[in-house]
Amino acid sequence: VTLLISVWVGLAPWALGSNRPLPWAYNAAAAGIIAVLAALMVWRDRRRGQPLRADLLLHPLGLWGLALGWAAIQLLPDGSFGLPSIGWPVAAIPLEGFSPTMTANASETTASLMRFLTYTCLFLAVFAAARDIDRAAILFRALIVAAVLYALYGFLRSTSGADKLLWFDLPHTRAITGPFINRNTAATYFGLASCLSLVLVLRRARHLLDDAEDSRTPRMGAERLMSGIVGTFGFELAIFILLLTATVLSLSRAGVTATLVALLLGLVLQRLRIRHWSSGGPAAVVSFMVGLLAVAAVLQISGAGLIERLADTDFTGEGRIAIFADTLTAIREHAWTGTGLGTFQDVFPIYRSSTGASVLILDKAHNDYLEILLGLGLVFGSAAILAIGLLAWRCLRGTFVRRRNGHLPAAAAMATALVGLHALVDFSLQIQAVAMTFITILAIGVAQSVSDREQ
Repeated sequence: VTLLISVWVGLAPWALGSNRPLPWAYNAAAAGIIAVLAALMVWRDRRRGQPLRADLLLHPLGLWGLALGWAAIQLLPDGSFGLPSIGWPVAAIPLEGFSPTMTANASETTASLMRFLTYTCLFLAVFAAARDIDRAAILFRALIVAAVLYALYGFLRSTSGADKLLWFDLPHTRAITGPFINRNTAATYFGLASCLSLVLVLRRARHLLDDAEDSRTPRMGAERLMSGIVGTFGFELAIFILLLTATVLSLSRAGVTATLVALLLGLVLQRLRIRHWSSGGPAAVVSFMVGLLAVAAVLQISGAGLIERLADTDFTGEGRIAIFADTLTAIREHAWTGTGLGTFQDVFPIYRSSTGASVLILDKAHNDYLEILLGLGLVFGSAAILAIGLLAWRCLRGTFVRRRNGHLPAAAAMATALVGLHALVDFSLQIQAVAMTFITILAIGVAQSVSDREQ
């Protein structure tokens, strides 16, 4: 099951980020199959005296289930259960798939619900597999390997001067986007992998320096240090630099900023963990500085294009503030029922003001929080957001509970910070490959947020 999940999630970005109906369909089928296999694995582990800690998921899954249950109810005929009729104006939404349901577009809500159920099955399967530290390590490293291969592919395509991805024109030929069309999506994906890589670098650096410090003689310590630098530590540091360089060269302002905040959080968590356990000494300080210097070096060498984009940014002219304001107006009018999961594109034209990018067809709000609140309403949309927040809190807490393997929940907390910040101004989480990668990281972190004794 672990290998199947690794291959499945690793290949998800290759099909244009799995942002098409065909990948949605086969990913849903794969999720169902893997969920069944994971259930059999849990049954086998239970017989061996390794029960599933389902209590860790009780409240988050309850909230998540409420949100998905409401999305399913939205597919029922308008006015069901005595709820007030919404009465969608057909003339205002002349779109294929319109039907007199509680949702503005039944086909879009059905597709969105299918994707959310795919993520749910993936999370549960990874959670079940990642209870074992060896299986968790395989999943963790498989995500890094996949991202490295996609980054190398992105560099190769950029140096070749290619302006197409398959038969699609690339809007950002200067940017490193790997298998993705959108540079913001690429930045989020490579940023997530950079977070995973950084925690491994910090962990390896600390162990390497501790070994050198504990050596009998200074010469032996120097030999161990040099052996590690040109060996495993040097290799992992090179991987981190490669992934962070790919993130920076995506030229995504928000994506790179969110990644840097997440990496800074990782460095801070590393220091706080060491102080919590009162261990590490000089080695801990040096490992912190190694991570900080690596980030600074990448920005210094590869950040010219990003700085140029930041300098050219017109923060008042992009129209997103107007889009957010119009979306808030729509949320206020459908605060309790929502307009239907995934129906932003259908509903937004009704509420679009003259300043809200009136000449554009917008299918995304560029703010996932507003979009989920519009689709599910304030109550159930907030339930979905809170479910993710509770899982992230579990990971943050687990960073200090775990002494040996706290890097896994720490990476999940960093990943949540990254996507949470980027979701304020973009929609990378709506790209299925990015969502699947994040969910895998989060599930690993939650599964490893308790000690072996508690497991």
